[in-house]
Amino acid sequence: MAPAVNYQETLRTLGTLLNQAGRDRAFIALSAQGAVINADPWAWQPVWDTAHIGAESSVQRGWRLDPRTRNTPRAGRVGNALRVVGAALDTDGGGPFAITLERDIVRVQGPGGYERTFGEHTLRRRQVLGSHLRGQLPA
Repeated sequence: MAPAVNYQETLRTLGTLLNQAGRDRAFIALSAQGAVINADPWAWQPVWDTAHIGAESSVQRGWRLDPRTRNTPRAGRVGNALRVVGAALDTDGGGPFAITLERDIVRVQGPGGYERTFGEHTLRRRQVLGSHLRGQLPA
């Protein structure tokens, strides 16, 4: 049985795939059961349940644990941006969410009129803060 994945890990995992595909625009229907991706072109399956996300997340975690080589895929701008959005959604709770990824902005809509927009500056600031909190930057 695959471990449950939170929104942060789900969006980081799918964001890394979007980054590899060269996509900086996509629509993601996200729920606790998985995600549906609409990005054209998209080489991977459009529907991802938690088991598939967990398996892909494990593969990507292996990349991060092994020493970096020139050919090792990285999360990139899209994966990093979606990761911080996922962390915010984990904190906010609830779902399902409709996520629109545009070049430098991520829009999220959810039940009960939930709406949140993450602009380029906000995404960058949250990424730096997240790195600092994980101990990856010097104090």
